[in-house]
Amino acid sequence: MDGGVHGTPLSRLNLVPTGGQLRYLRAVDKIALQAAADGLTEFWSQHVVGAANGNLFKVAKGVGSTNWHAHADQDETFVILRGRLTIQMRDKNVELDAGDLFVVPRGVEHCPHAENEAHFMIIGPDVTSNAAGGKPTWSYTEVAGDAHNVTDQRH
Repeated sequence: MDGGVHGTPLSRLNLVPTGGQLRYLRAVDKIALQAAADGLTEFWSQHVVGAANGNLFKVAKGVGSTNWHAHADQDETFVILRGRLTIQMRDKNVELDAGDLFVVPRGVEHCPHAENEAHFMIIGPDVTSNAAGGKPTWSYTEVAGDAHNVTDQRH
């Protein structure tokens, strides 16, 4: 088996949702990352938009903070699409703006934080938007599309 997500081998993970349906993504198709992030309905949930060389390309949006966590088996690469994201680590904070890239090395405890809604791409071999990957329980449902209401629920 070549890794995979939710039982789907990476070699077959070229299906992407478009207009409520799954379609096959050919190598020559482009993906509008910001449009994909704009369509997300949950904070701190990763949506796979592509796969290559054993890595998944995932878009996500965040507001507030995840829980502190580390990934023992993978590095986690963040590319900021919109807004500002702070990667808090035990020894320093790294401020990221649109266009910035940062790699959290495997095993490093971190806690992404966004004062206001931020959109970003995460690159790595697995989907990490789960409790072990720091996803906070309040983030599973967006309240009427209002980021401020969701932010208030995180405490």
